[in-house]
Amino acid sequence: MLPSGLIREDLKNFPFGAYKNNPGQVTISSSQTTLVVPGNVFRRGVTLKNIDAAIVIYIVAAGATVTTSGFPLKAGESISLDTVGPVFALAASGSPLMAFIETSN
Repeated sequence: MLPSGLIREDLKNFPFGAYKNNPGQVTISSSQTTLVVPGNVFRRGVTLKNIDAAIVIYIVAAGATVTTSGFPLKAGESISLDTVGPVFALAASGSPLMAFIETSN
């Protein structure tokens, strides 16, 4: 048994091994980066899908102002990422919608 000081209080009653799914949708801006999902140290992975019918969405670094440095997701495409960091996106034009589902424990 671990000494009580080594166990974080907020984790004492969390059943490790169980996964929590957090789905959602975000409108992506074409004028400034949009935070799709914030950083989460408990994240196991996140899947992002461009659900717009025509507009390309780019996965970019925080503060990016041009899409040329991003990873393009064409309409209907998706990508799964294994990251605990925040994920940002920028639209090529307009304000398309991106869906996500984050799995964490």
